[in-house]
Amino acid sequence: MLKDKIFAVIFFILFTVMNLSAKEQGWLNNSLSLKIIENLKLKASQESRFPKVTYFGNRVLNNIVIGLGFKLPLNFNAGLSYKLENEIKSSTISDENRYIFDTGWKWKIAGELSMDNRLRIESRNYRESEFKDHWRYRFRLRFKFKIEINEDLAFIPFIGSEPFADSISREVYRNRFYLGTEVSVSKNVKFIANYMRQDTKGKDPVDALNSGIDLSF
Repeated sequence: MLKDKIFAVIFFILFTVMNLSAKEQGWLNNSLSLKIIENLKLKASQESRFPKVTYFGNRVLNNIVIGLGFKLPLNFNAGLSYKLENEIKSSTISDENRYIFDTGWKWKIAGELSMDNRLRIESRNYRESEFKDHWRYRFRLRFKFKIEINEDLAFIPFIGSEPFADSISREVYRNRFYLGTEVSVSKNVKFIANYMRQDTKGKDPVDALNSGIDLSF
């Protein structure tokens, strides 16, 4: 079918762009969500970051997240979660307890084009005294376009941006740019891959390939 060929060509081009652009790091992020009752889900995820795009080498960051997601009226949503994160910083390993509140809104613009935004507030608490506890604020804006191939398979390219601010710098000090796709292979399984560029004030940019599996039941 012509639609299948178009899908294959677009996916190949987009995935090639992501691989060529992501020169520095490989991020692996897998997630699971389980419906408890109507409009309430238990969510868990695990992320590892590697110094190479190929995901080889020792991990430079590892975290585990568990929390609850709430579906609210008028396409709003919210979430509460806890993250345990370990990160290698120069010669020191930081151990962090992070408490997260999310709220967001989704809007179907026209046809298969949609937009979603997310405000995330994080309370970052370190076990080591050399790192200062603080609050961090993130706002992600993302656009998606769904291309259905058949009843199960769909290709959902997206583009987004996410600025960061915190209670230490009291300004926007970081921004992430995302370009990627979701590939829905069934009602419950999605493969996600995207190029991510992270620009932080006073530091070199980071170009990463982020990929993973999203399971939802």
